[in-house]
Amino acid sequence: MPGPTTNPEIVYDEAGRVLDANQAAAELTGIPLGRLRGMHMRDFHHPDELPAAEERIRTMPFNKPVTYERWFRCCNRRYTRVTATGSRRPRTCASNSMPLPSGRRRSDRISS
Repeated sequence: MPGPTTNPEIVYDEAGRVLDANQAAAELTGIPLGRLRGMHMRDFHHPDELPAAEERIRTMPFNKPVTYERWFRCCNRRYTRVTATGSRRPRTCASNSMPLPSGRRRSDRISS
């Protein structure tokens, strides 16, 4: 990653599961990166926004980052309106050669 970012970045598969995320997303949700990967978006998106969020994932172009505002359940278990960057990738393409929206590669991720 070129530099620290405070913008949460999350890469989803077409079903809404997290393939990868950055440290800002882990800190925001209070979920360690190792556990955040593999979780479903419903685990931290506000229930009222879940249908719209799931539809956005289904219609999001592959490998093209999209910035959006959503209510996320944060580390204090309260929902906070945040701006996040997400992208969609087919699960079969989740490899170390695929970059996150910021350009960081999965092999650059920080272990938790």
